[in-house]
Formats: sequence, structure tokens, C-alpha cells
Amino acid sequence: MDNQKVATKILIVDDNKSIRTVLCVMLRDEGYEVVGELSGGENFISTVERLRPNIICLDQDLPDTNGLVLLRQLHEKKIQVAVVMITGTTDPAIQKEAVESGVDGFLKKPFNQTQVLNELKLVDHARKLLDGYTNPRNSDATGVNVLLADDSSIMRDVLNIILKGMGLNIVGEARDGNEVISLASQFKPQAIFLDLNMPNMGGMEALEKIKKVHPDIQVIIVSAHSERDKVRRAVELGACGFIIKPYESKQVVDTVRKLLFG
Repeated sequence: MDNQKVATKILIVDDNKSIRTVLCVMLRDEGYEVVGELSGGENFISTVERLRPNIICLDQDLPDTNGLVLLRQLHEKKIQVAVVMITGTTDPAIQKEAVESGVDGFLKKPFNQTQVLNELKLVDHARKLLDGYTNPRNSDATGVNVLLADDSSIMRDVLNIILKGMGLNIVGEARDGNEVISLASQFKPQAIFLDLNMPNMGGMEALEKIKKVHPDIQVIIVSAHSERDKVRRAVELGACGFIIKPYESKQVVDTVRKLLFG
């Protein structure tokens, strides 16, 4: 048993039975353990406390409550669990609220198998990295101030802990393009780690605006494997390099050392 991998436990909360069924089959085929299903918010907290999932796939629009309300209840109870929001809305205000509430990822309806598995793998990999960094070894301070910009709470947490371990000073964290532009003007960091996919204003537009006002700031793109064409465009706009998700600690450290200390 010691040599066996422990399956990631997932709770699915969605009022649509067909969606729950599809997700169950899809995730179990990939080796995840679906520990439960809920069709609404009733008994949500008690179910989470009883089943102790690692990840919750949580519908944003439930018949008896809002998924964002349930997400806030998790935070109020200080329950540590990754949350991937299932949503069919394109309303930027709702997406912004979800990001500000600490969501770790999104499954946007109508979704396909590739999207679901890619998003779950990113979030699952990130939470496992965080578990392995309970007591990270600190390095001497480098005096380099950096900003992090990513709409995923768990992705910011992972990058935060790796960079702090290198001695970098995290002066701020942004969740969308507008916020990172504001923080860049406020703190004038030496570097920004910039995700391309964010609500309200995406990373590409934010990059262009930042480089026009602050040409000396080094911008490092963080991106999923499927976005290599966007990464190339970002480099054309002035990004100094990129880090591919899912994060691997050694890869991040080596890339940052090369780009910032070169």
C-alpha cells in the first residue's frame, strides 16, 4: 500500500445530473476518486467535513444557493480545499467576484474532456506542490521586488512560496489585468510574473500597457502548455521569457535565475 499512489479525492456539486455523471466517469477514468455528489448547497459544509475532498468541482449557479456563497463558507470555516468553479456565465463581474473569493480554477460550460482534465491536472499538481512546501527553506534576500498576477489563488500560492524560497520579495498579488497595472505603478517592481488568462483585462493587453509605461520592468509570462502561440506573441510585445504551467520547482528556479540574475 505504501508504494501505491493515493488518488486525489473530488467532490462534485452541480444540480445537473448529466453533468455530474459525465464528470464522474471522466474523472474516475483518469484515476481520480470521486468521493461524493451534491445537487445543491444543503449539507454542503458537513459533507465536505465528512468526506474531506482534495478538490471540489462547484457549480456557480445552484437552485438553492450561489456557489460563491458556498466558497465563502469554506473560507469562513477555514477548510483547506481547492475549488474549481463550474460556470456558464460570461459576465465579467461574476468572474471577478469568483476570483476575489479565492477560486482556484474554472470549468466553463459547455466544457469538453480536454478542458476538464487539463484544469484539474493543473490544480491538483499545484496543491500537491503546496503540500510539499510546508516548511520551505529560506534563501538570503536578493532585494528583488516582484508582482504576481494570476486569477487562480492556488497558482499564486505556489509561485509565491517558490519565489520567496529564492529570496525574492513579493510586493503584491493581482487577480486581473487592471489590478496588475495599478500595482505596477504603485510598487514599480523589478519583475512581474503575468498570467495570460485573467478576467476583465487579459494578460496580453496588460503586458502591452505595462511595457509602454514601465519599459524597464521585466515581465515573465506564466502560461499553460496549450498557449505557446500566445507566449510567442507576448515575447514580441516585450516579455523577457516564460514559465510553463504546471509549475515544477526546479524549472521555475532555473528560469528565474536565468532571466533575472543571468
